[in-house]
Parts: sequence; structure tokens; C-alpha cells
Amino acid sequence: MENITHKARIVPAEILHIFNPNDLEHVANLIVEGQIIIIAFNGVYGIFGDADNEDVAKKILEIKCRPQDKNLVLVCLPEYLNEFVDENCHTLERYPLKKIERLYKKAFALGIILPANISNTPSHLVKNGTILNIWTEYDPAQPIRTLINLVRGKGKRAFVGTSANKCGNPTFTDTNDVFEAFKHDVAAILADDFVSLPSFRKKSTSIIDLTRGTAILHRQGNVMAEEIREMFLELDFGSLIVNDSCIKVKSVQ
Repeated sequence: MENITHKARIVPAEILHIFNPNDLEHVANLIVEGQIIIIAFNGVYGIFGDADNEDVAKKILEIKCRPQDKNLVLVCLPEYLNEFVDENCHTLERYPLKKIERLYKKAFALGIILPANISNTPSHLVKNGTILNIWTEYDPAQPIRTLINLVRGKGKRAFVGTSANKCGNPTFTDTNDVFEAFKHDVAAILADDFVSLPSFRKKSTSIIDLTRGTAILHRQGNVMAEEIREMFLELDFGSLIVNDSCIKVKSVQ
């Protein structure tokens, strides 16, 4: 496939609102067309596009100023994870997808490392045979679910993306800041003011690894280890290992 170099847009990004149904429909069409969008997502901003479009993944990495060999995250509705995950992997005997779906629906937000279905998952989403899916249900009316369902209705499956920041810099939580940083890189910004969220939620997503037989906290961000342990207890997930290699996310700007 031809290596496409990202070119800055002449027209600045549209600023739209994530709770406006017309804006959601418009953004869904942009994503289907192969455009890149910044979206308010679980307390911070992220850069997203069509998960199956390799050129979109390359452009996102260029916008972020990250090396092309860096993998991106999947943002998939929990009930459709079977399209990307190897359900027959022995490490998932303890964590079937229906159980993982219930965990996602209880958590404010969570990233989960899972064994990839290599034959059905684009290579830009796979790292060492695994994928990282991030999902959020932080509001019962969270429109990210509506947006992905709109995209699926137009023939796509999910989003590929990463946090909205230049490599090595903090993730943005303010609409004006993210607009100034990326206004010539993306087609639109789907904004939220996050006023209902406490400051400790405005961090990068916590990530757990379920590929090793026992759950390991890979990164502690907007959901604390104690919260995850409470959810594990309620859902009979077993123990959560937190060791010295766990990444601790600092508050973002």
C-alpha cells in the first residue's frame, strides 16, 4: 500500500458537540469517508478514525509525531469484541467475552489487553499477538456508543486511535487547547466540556492485561486499582496484580 504523507488542512477543523445528534451523524459520515476526528472520550480528547483503514492509522501517527512502528488502540463496542479477539485463546478461559462486556459496563472507562484474532484484525492494531481495546460507559447517555453504532450502520466496525497530544506532551482536556494544537490536522473536533467529571477522571485510561492468565494492572490512570478490585470481586474476576512495573498516570492539563 502506498505510504501517504499527512498534509495540513487549509480549512480549520469544525468544532461540533458530542451531544448533538446531527453532529454525530456528520462525524460518522466523515469517519466512513476516511477522515480523522478528535473526540471527547472518557474525560480527555483522543484522535480517531476507521479501525480497518491502514492509511488512517498512519496519518494518526504522523499527526502525533510518533514513529510508524508504534501501535494504536482499538475502540470497539464490548459486544462486538469477538470480531477482533481470539476467543479460543487459553488465557481467556477465565475471562470470557461476556464477562469482559459486563466489566466494561461497570467501569467509568477501561483499557483491556486481549489476545488478537490475527486473521480478522488489521496489523496496525496488533502488538505481540495482542490488541488493546479502550471503552467507556461514563455516562448512561454516552454518545460514543451512538457514534460507533452509526458508523457500523454505514459498513465500518470500530475506531483506531490514541490520545490527542503530540508525542511526549500531556493529553488535552480543553477544547480550545486541542483545537489550537490540531486545527489543521483533523476534519472536526467533537467537543465536550467535561464539567460533570471530577479532576481525577481527567487522565489517560487505566489498562489491565488479561493475556497472562491472571489480570495485571498495566497502567493506573482514571480508574484506581481499588475500584478495579471492587469490580473484579463483584464479577468474580479473581485477583488483580499490581507490581512495580505499573505505569502511574499524572494529572493532565
